[in-house]
Formats: sequence, structure tokens, C-alpha cells
Amino acid sequence: METSKMFKLLNDVSMKAVGEYIEGFLKMEKQMDAQAIYSNEGIIIQGRQIDDTWKKVSGMDMATQIRIIPTGENILVSVGQGKWSDKIGAATIGLFVFAPLAITAGVGAFKQNKLPNEIFAKIEQFILSGGQSSTVDLNAVASLKDNEEICPKCKAKNDKSDKYCTSCGTSLLLTCSKCNTSMPQDAKFCSSCGEKAVPEDESV
Repeated sequence: METSKMFKLLNDVSMKAVGEYIEGFLKMEKQMDAQAIYSNEGIIIQGRQIDDTWKKVSGMDMATQIRIIPTGENILVSVGQGKWSDKIGAATIGLFVFAPLAITAGVGAFKQNKLPNEIFAKIEQFILSGGQSSTVDLNAVASLKDNEEICPKCKAKNDKSDKYCTSCGTSLLLTCSKCNTSMPQDAKFCSSCGEKAVPEDESV
């Protein structure tokens, strides 16, 4: 079954802002191919791993599917998994809003089985911060060059060789929780000891 959670919209954060943030989260932090459709009825976001390993194994293109539906002052967020749709549009909204999210056979081996909880935590953080501290600029992401990265705090563009943001001074490096070696933001594992890289906001 899909995983769902209700959130109360606070601090003038809108449903659209939440959707844009989660779309950006999938693209920036999860390095996924993501797309979305927005309407007053709700928001549908789908994301897939850029590599096609699962497509080769399962014979279909797997996607994480996120549905955001307004319910008064709240939004209901549901996360499931199904087949990637190359064309999502207005018709998709009706399909997903009024029916359960597609659950594909073999989901027991879903690589992102922690993703729903990550998404829920990100949404809660985003709403509580008033949409300020975690805002992702999708236009900035789209215009990034290969040698550029975005500051996790102020979202300014920086060269990947920079150790600190040239706009706000925030460190652009991750620190290994095991050996304290500095590593790039996009590192998956420490090059010194092999420890899995953990973002700052998940290390507490």
C-alpha cells in the first residue's frame, strides 16, 4: 500500500510551494529525474533513478510517485511506487487524486524504502521553517553547469572547488562522521574510511 501522512499548512506555506520543494529535493538531494504537474485539485510528482538498473531488472521503468491533495487547511501527502509515465498532464491529476497510487509487483525490493519517511520529514521541516530555510530554486538547478553546485543554506551558485559559499560563508563540504575527513556535498561514501556520507541535518 501507499504511505500517507496529513500536514497542516502553517506560516503561509502553500501546497504549490511544498510540491516545488519536494520536486527540487528529488532532483538535488536524491539526484533523481523528476517531473510534476500542478493543479488546484492536487499535485502529482514522479521521480526515478537516473540509471536504468531497475528497468533492466524488472522490465519496466520504476518511479516513486507522490500525490499531494488539499483538504481544507491541510494537505494529504501519499507516496507509492509504480511505472514512470513519460507524459503527465491534467488527465494524470484525476487518475491519481481519485485512485490509489499504482503499486508495482516486486516492490518488496524497492531501493528507496526509506524515501517516504524522508519526504515526510522534509515537508514538515519546510512547513515549520515557513518555506525559507529549505527553499529550492528549480530554475537555479536547471541552469547549473557541471562545475557548479548550490549552497545548501542560501542557494547561491558556487564552483565545486569552493570550500565555502562565496555568498554566505556556509561550508560546502560534508564531514565524515567517523574520521572527520572533508568531502564534497555529492559524495556517497568517505574516500578515507568508506563510511556512508550523512547530510548535516540527518547526523543528529
